Amino acid sequence: MLQEVARRVGACLRKADTAAALSLNDVTARFGADEFGVILEGLRDTTDAAIVARRIIKDIGRPIAQAGNEIFLDCRIGLSIFPEDGNNSMELMKCADTALSRAKELDKGSYQFYTADLNTRAFARFALETSLRKAVGREEFFLLYQPQVDLKSGKLVGVEALIRWRHPELGVVSPMEFIPVAEDTGLIVPIGEWVLFTACRQCREWQDAGNNINVAINLSAAQFRDASLFPLISKALRESGVDPHLIQFEITETMLMDNVEESIEHLMELERLGCHLSIDDFGTGYSSLSYLKRFPVHELKIDRSFVMDLLTSKDDALIVKAIVSLAHNLNLRVVAEGVEESGHLNYLYNLDCDVIQGYLVSRPVAAKEIEHFLGSWTISEIV
Repeated sequence: MLQEVARRVGACLRKADTAAALSLNDVTARFGADEFGVILEGLRDTTDAAIVARRIIKDIGRPIAQAGNEIFLDCRIGLSIFPEDGNNSMELMKCADTALSRAKELDKGSYQFYTADLNTRAFARFALETSLRKAVGREEFFLLYQPQVDLKSGKLVGVEALIRWRHPELGVVSPMEFIPVAEDTGLIVPIGEWVLFTACRQCREWQDAGNNINVAINLSAAQFRDASLFPLISKALRESGVDPHLIQFEITETMLMDNVEESIEHLMELERLGCHLSIDDFGTGYSSLSYLKRFPVHELKIDRSFVMDLLTSKDDALIVKAIVSLAHNLNLRVVAEGVEESGHLNYLYNLDCDVIQGYLVSRPVAAKEIEHFLGSWTISEIV
């Protein structure tokens, strides 16, 4: 596969490039497990470099045939320019690497030129990473819980556990800022472990108080592929004493499709532990029906991007309707997230959607505030 990538990169270079006259291995020098470098000379301006970058991204995006299967690769590119960004190869490579880091934060198939501002961003990211490494030991994380309400009974049936970080200097840091850093650095695994044990203990507290509330816990791709995940979950269930059926793990559609056979094995292992399973952000990935029916899951969670516009977008409304119908035909429960208006609730109720979650019901709140949604409370109190 690496040889094919190198061939495609080499084929994208312009005949006028000095690099094009070199051997293929020199043109596509391999810097790391999945990183290649290209030198372009004789450029008129940065537009020429951008043209080559787009050409490489497009060509690498074409499927690669291997052992009867088609493999799809994604590519991001960081670019630096001589002499503006550096006077020697080391400086230029450092700047290109900084630009690449920024490109990785953008959409698939992105490229990024180096700018001085990226250095500032890189320093801020480094500072955030350093603080993040200390956050677990300093007990700076806390969980909020967003209620999930059954549409037929109007009662609270579950919550989604959502992590927050109270930085000693920056205040509460958005998950949108620190979760990508945690995933890139591998810190998501110990952070995810903390979430797991904390959520299980909280669920047991509610259970002891006579409230059987399902607690949904998000699993990252790194956690889902980590061999230590299942012993950790078993330990968390055992130490907390919580009923495993009250714990539900949310796994994104994209994660499951990354390696279907392995995903099925992992899902079956989670099911054997007695936990329930949900496919999060459903509709945004590329799973096929033939795979979906093989996944031992209990729930589909409709992505908020479809729910938020279903009153104004005919396409989104049809997608939501199709997902609800599909899930029920597969005997799966459906949760719609991103419900913010009474119109959303009414539309979903008429579709026989099972559960809703969103700001219409409540923002994520502290565990003690969940008590407000227990007892005689029903959704009729707010709509």
